[in-house]
Amino acid sequence: MIKSEAKWFLGKEYQNSVFVLADDSQDRLTQLNRVGMNPRIMISKFQVEKLLEASLSPIVFVKTSAEEKARDVAAQLCKNKESYDIILGFHTVAVMDEKILKKPSTREEALSILKQLSGRYHSVITGVSLLHSTKRVKTFSVETEVKMGEIDEETLKEYVKDDEWIGKPVGYGIYYKGSTFIETNYGNFFNIMGIPVYETIEKIRKMMYGAKKPSTVEKEKDIISHQKELVKVNQTETTAAKKEEVPEKEKIIDDDTKRNDVQPAVDSVIVEDFKGAIAIVEGVPT
Repeated sequence: MIKSEAKWFLGKEYQNSVFVLADDSQDRLTQLNRVGMNPRIMISKFQVEKLLEASLSPIVFVKTSAEEKARDVAAQLCKNKESYDIILGFHTVAVMDEKILKKPSTREEALSILKQLSGRYHSVITGVSLLHSTKRVKTFSVETEVKMGEIDEETLKEYVKDDEWIGKPVGYGIYYKGSTFIETNYGNFFNIMGIPVYETIEKIRKMMYGAKKPSTVEKEKDIISHQKELVKVNQTETTAAKKEEVPEKEKIIDDDTKRNDVQPAVDSVIVEDFKGAIAIVEGVPT
C-alpha cells in the first residue's frame, strides 16, 4: 500500500493513513498529490451504464455512481484481505437544461458539446463518496456553475484537433487551452476538474477524527499489543498466586482457561471485519 504524507492536515496520528482512489483520473490524482495525498489507484469495476437506465436526477446519479465505485473497490480489497483507511469514489458530469451531457468519445461529439456550451451557462456536478474501513460512508455532491464565453466554431474545431478533450465530461480541460473558454464560474473551481478539494479534505478530516476504529493494519497492531498485555496480566496473576501459595496444578488450569477465553475473541475481530465489509458491498442494490 502507498501511504500518504498528510500530516499537515490530518495531524501526526493519521499522517500515514492509507487512501485508495477508485478510478484512474489523472486530474484527480495530480490534485491529491499536490495536497500531500498519495493514494493507491484501484479501478472500480462498477458499470455506470446501469444507472443511466434508471432516469435519475444528475445529483442522485453522481452520488450513487461515486458510492458504488467506492464499494466495489472495498469488495476487491476485502477479497484480497488488503487494508485501507479511506476509499475515495468520484463521478463528475456536465449538466445543461437539467440534463446530463454525454461525455464525448469522439472529436465530433466533443465539438458538438462545445458548440452547445458556447455563450451559455452549464453546471459541473461531482459526486464524492468516502468509504472508511470502519464501514462508515459519507457521500455528497458539489456543484459549480460555469459560464463559457462566445467561442467561434473555427476556434472550437481547432481545439478538438488536440487530445485535451479526451476523458473530460465537459469536453474541455480547465487547466489547459480550455481555460481560455471560461468567462466566469460560481462555486468550487477545482470541482470543474472533477475533485472539489476543499469539501473532500474537510470531510476526510471529520471522518478520520470521528473514527472509532482504526484501519485493519492498526487493528492487527492493537491485537498484538493486547495479547502482550494479557501475557503481562497472566504473569502478574501467576506471581500473586505463588505468593498466596496456590497449588501449581490449579494455577496452570486457571491461566489456560483465560487464554482460551480470550484468543477466539481476539481472532474473530479481523474475520468479522472482513465479513462486515463484504456484507456492506453485497447488500447495496444495483
